[in-house]
Amino acid sequence: MDNALQNIQEFFSPLSGAQKLLFGLFSIGVLVIGIFLFLWATRPDYALLFGSLNPESARTITEGLENSKTKYKLEQSGTAILVPRSQVHELRLRFAAEGSAMSDYKGYELFDGNSLGMTDFMQRMNKKRALEGELARTINSITQIEYSRVHLVLPERSPFERTAVEPSASIILTMKAGQRLVQKQIEGIAALVSGSVEGLMQNHVTIVDQHGNRISDAIETDAGFAAGNSQLKIRQSMESYLADKGQSMLDRVLGAGNSIVRVTTEHDFDRIVRESSTLDPESRIIISEERRTERSRNENFNPVYADQFTPVNQRGENVMTSNKDDEATIQVRNYELNKTREHFEKQVGEVRRISASILLNHKQALNDGDTPADVRSVPYTDEEITGIRSVIIAAIGLQPDRGDEIAIMQLPFYDPISEYALEPVRYIEPISGNDIMRWLLTLGAIGMALLILFRITKKMSIKEGSPVIALKSEDDGVQADRTLEAHKEDGPSIYRDKLTKEAQQHLREHDDILGDINEFIDNNPEEAVQVIRSMIVPAEETETTKKEVVGETD
Repeated sequence: MDNALQNIQEFFSPLSGAQKLLFGLFSIGVLVIGIFLFLWATRPDYALLFGSLNPESARTITEGLENSKTKYKLEQSGTAILVPRSQVHELRLRFAAEGSAMSDYKGYELFDGNSLGMTDFMQRMNKKRALEGELARTINSITQIEYSRVHLVLPERSPFERTAVEPSASIILTMKAGQRLVQKQIEGIAALVSGSVEGLMQNHVTIVDQHGNRISDAIETDAGFAAGNSQLKIRQSMESYLADKGQSMLDRVLGAGNSIVRVTTEHDFDRIVRESSTLDPESRIIISEERRTERSRNENFNPVYADQFTPVNQRGENVMTSNKDDEATIQVRNYELNKTREHFEKQVGEVRRISASILLNHKQALNDGDTPADVRSVPYTDEEITGIRSVIIAAIGLQPDRGDEIAIMQLPFYDPISEYALEPVRYIEPISGNDIMRWLLTLGAIGMALLILFRITKKMSIKEGSPVIALKSEDDGVQADRTLEAHKEDGPSIYRDKLTKEAQQHLREHDDILGDINEFIDNNPEEAVQVIRSMIVPAEETETTKKEVVGETD
């Protein structure tokens, strides 16, 4: 402890008053900045507990937080409550157990109360509010989403209108810090809302983020776009499948990284459905036969005209004038014929043409030595290229008659230095900008404190390492130590070169004086002791000492 105090005294003793004041102000400033950074770095990170609260719900929750002495902040005009992030889940569970209203948007619990006396309009509004609340709760369960609000437009159906207004929905999402949604998640949210509301189409759902940016523009809801996307997926799947078949074979033979296989396919997405029936007249078979005969007789009678020549007994009677007998035979036969029915449907996405391109790296061969420096690149021979071509054609299933093509090219690949090869990309959870700034400021404060401590330690070590000149008096046994700074002509010249000529001359004179003092001490140690005593002991003691010395001399 005494050594530390002595070191501190020695550090401050050569400083002037202004330097001491400046050092004190600087130390106080560093201390204040360090305390500020420490408080700023250790302050709690607030997160949203509940949002979109009505005044009554906000008052109930804040009273519960104050009773439990939990820190909180109010934002968005008192409709949002923020608490330390580490206590968010615990507090939500606690308030849920107590039955506190977590949000102004409730779900189907709106219908738990007594609905007696409610009008039809109020019932419809409660149904709409409940549906919005349930959808918001479901969307909030997604990992990247901090808070969401859902607005539904459900028009009434009128029997007197020819065309009805279609329902629509609008969703606003508040994302967590450093989080964002991918396109598939956005499409999933739109599909969730459209599937939960009767008659709502997915293209009538609008989604925006907390900054007001519309993020639902790229949703493909049109049938044409959906069909195009399906066709693209079929093509990509086929190309990837064929390329993997060829690449796996070449990797086993040539080594991984020594070949590149790419395949392009053309598909026929036309859909054709054809039905046809064929009858064979030569294969008829009698399955039934019917014979029917009809006979008929036609007789014509005419009345007899009465005149002077007509006998009396025939007057007024009818006489047969003609007689005809008819006979008809009808024969019906039913035949069964062989009938062939054909249903033809062309497969959608049938491969129409395949094109394959292959890049081969030159094979490695040794010269005369066995060191890696003696390795050289050698191209493949024509026979080897022909063999590779035949294998790839058979593996991928190329058909020259169909117009399939294959191109093979060999050239040396770029080989980066192994120690600079990139490591596999790993997923790192994103860090917020506030956390990064907090750690940078903390590290800066620690570095500044270490630098100041290093400078102080260095100053103390210089003081402790200064040469000590011992003044001894053999007669009276008095020993005096005087610490002097050593200034030698043969010392480091890096400081002398930076001085002006006048300063260098002054330094040489100073060194000469020190040399004379050292020489005087070596030649006359007793007188040197008296001189130093006269500088340390008060004047009265000095006079007494002189008298004693004179008395002893006499």
